[in-house]
Amino acid sequence: MRKFTGLITGSVFVLMLVTPNMAQEHPSEHPSEHPSEHPKEHPVSLSTKAVSKESLADAVREHVAAITLAEGAYTFTDSVENKVLNLKLLKVHDDKLAALGDHTYFACADFEAEDGVVYDLDIFMKGESVEVLKPDEVTLHKKDGSERYTWIEVEGIWHKAETGK
Repeated sequence: MRKFTGLITGSVFVLMLVTPNMAQEHPSEHPSEHPSEHPKEHPVSLSTKAVSKESLADAVREHVAAITLAEGAYTFTDSVENKVLNLKLLKVHDDKLAALGDHTYFACADFEAEDGVVYDLDIFMKGESVEVLKPDEVTLHKKDGSERYTWIEVEGIWHKAETGK
């Protein structure tokens, strides 16, 4: 009986030492493996990187590359000539990138068609951060250097205007 009482006393003593460490509500340090064990319990917040001129140019290049990869070419319909163009990106004009407000951005890029004709497209991107930028509107500004429209500034705001041709 004495052995049995000693065994119980010893067990209670061990439990008293171990239990406080197991009963902590929130340990001061999380184990390093925890995030990988339960990734959905702790979703990562979305990045909200501001849109810079460099990231805007990169977003245009990435958009064109994705379309080209999926479809074999970047396609654009010339509504004046009622013609579908298969285009290859030549250059995003780094000096013609701008924020227009309301999470809208402007980029100008040169493309070459299969017949060698160069098209200048104005690409308007929209999104609250770099990660969510998407094209909102794409217009044909120039065909082989000949303007379809021009840009005029009125009281600090740029507007499209007819060329008078």
